[in-house]
Amino acid sequence: MQRLAKGIEEKPWKAGLDISTFPPKTVSEILLLLDSGQDELISILDWVHLLDHKAAWDAVHSDQDIARTSAKIFRAIAKDNSLTQLALFRAALTIDGSGTLFPPILLEHLHLLSDSVLGRQKELLDIVLHSKHEDFLAIAGLVATADLSVEEFFSRYRLPRCTRLKQETMNSLPRLFEELDLSSRAGWCLYMLKETDRSLSVAMLEVLLSKRQGDVQKVPYVLEWLDENCHPRHDEGYWFELSESSHSALRELITISDFHYFRKLVDLLRDSTISNALRLDEHGLKQIKSRSLFWAHYESRILSLRILVPGDTYQKLPMFIQTADWLERFEEQGGSEAVVFEFEHVLILEVLRDVASEIRVFLKNTRNVNLLLRSNPASLERFRNAHQDGVHDHAVCWQWACEQWLRTNYKILPDDRVTRFRGLPPAASSYSRLHGLPAPDGDMLDRRSDELEYWSASFYAREQSLGKHGAELDRAHGQTFSLKGINHRERGRKDEYKRCLSKASELGDRYAADELCQPLIEEAKAFGRRRNIAKMRALLEKAAGQGSAEAMVALALASSQTEYDRRQGDEWLKKAARLGHPKARRILRMD
Repeated sequence: MQRLAKGIEEKPWKAGLDISTFPPKTVSEILLLLDSGQDELISILDWVHLLDHKAAWDAVHSDQDIARTSAKIFRAIAKDNSLTQLALFRAALTIDGSGTLFPPILLEHLHLLSDSVLGRQKELLDIVLHSKHEDFLAIAGLVATADLSVEEFFSRYRLPRCTRLKQETMNSLPRLFEELDLSSRAGWCLYMLKETDRSLSVAMLEVLLSKRQGDVQKVPYVLEWLDENCHPRHDEGYWFELSESSHSALRELITISDFHYFRKLVDLLRDSTISNALRLDEHGLKQIKSRSLFWAHYESRILSLRILVPGDTYQKLPMFIQTADWLERFEEQGGSEAVVFEFEHVLILEVLRDVASEIRVFLKNTRNVNLLLRSNPASLERFRNAHQDGVHDHAVCWQWACEQWLRTNYKILPDDRVTRFRGLPPAASSYSRLHGLPAPDGDMLDRRSDELEYWSASFYAREQSLGKHGAELDRAHGQTFSLKGINHRERGRKDEYKRCLSKASELGDRYAADELCQPLIEEAKAFGRRRNIAKMRALLEKAAGQGSAEAMVALALASSQTEYDRRQGDEWLKKAARLGHPKARRILRMD
């Protein structure tokens, strides 16, 4: 009993007798002392003994005696704060289910103390009375008012052993979230989400998202918290435990793409059962993972995506995934999985695996949108057969090269928040919006050159096997020379760089031609600013003659002096459009 009473005193006990007085008093003796007004002669152990055995005493005494003695006990409890704490502590434990530690008759009429206690004791009494009436929603409200967690609240009132009462209070939090004033209690709500167990946090989030969406929208820091903790880009976040209705609410509250479905596919392919069935080795699994990590840095730029798998993969996926509306099946039985990303001006096809797997960029015109985003049944072979604007490899250090390629040729930048690329070694992962990723060292660039040679040969062979020929096959071949040229430029091999770009330009890669002719174009612009139109046109014509679509468009827009100039301008514009220049195609309404 000493252990039971330990830790509940708020100040030293005021009883006159030592608590070790022996022999202990009987209930009747203690009640006689109360009757005679000698409360100070009752020790703490006497009070514990009285509260433990009063029920037995009541059983053999009259209702009049029970009422009289109970009133005396209540008066004594109300007079001394330490005794109030002891009595309410034992009453709470009794309600909690820890045994009969408080007389039933006193518990039944405990509300009579309400007008006799003040301050912290009154607050504790309210908690006990709410517990007695199973009104845990009211206790949860008190927790919110105190701006504490449930655990901290019960510890404040020295009731940490009341485990059932704590749990019932926690279970009432979702109901409290339905009616709480979020404008003043939003911070506490977020604290509860952090401090409670996972399943309860999910239940509270479901309330906030499905029933309080309008109120949540008015609190900026709650929206920030949702983005950091409920966005599907976070593997450990709440997204995958929330209902569809909560997903819909989140899409309206924060910016969410369907990119998490790509992550889901990668996780499925990396599952040991599926990867073994598809005969994916460790290197292949790492490569697939690297694809999703790379594109995750562009998530906010992606307007939509389409996920497709071949028949072999589809048949090995769980049934609930096969029927998911985010997954589509290629008409081919074998081959690779693929993802189509829709950006503002282009569509990008990411082929996840296979020999010489690639990234293809397509201009976003009606034909390509219908093929890549809407065709049903879809075919990877038909995707590959379409006219692409550019192609990129998956050779070593491809992330570094691809980031530069997207930024330079298509003005596609990573998300604003990106400062490092996940999935890369620390020395290679820092990102600058001005300079991109750090260039690999010489050894890695040499290794990339070797792998690019193999990849280019394999890619060209597949383009031939697809039935491409003439200018279309040449252009695809030229695009591989552009990739090689970037490597030579980083190694300081200017002659090799120009040779690769010249070859790419000859084969029809407009980006290589624009790069080679950039000095001429810049010089032409300078003469244009000085109003030397003749010199400007001469330089642009020279660049256009070398295959620069950018120069062709510039000539077309500058050709307005004579009818002959305008006709020449139209011809340059048509030629630039045939090379795939997006502005030229828009002017001619070809897309």
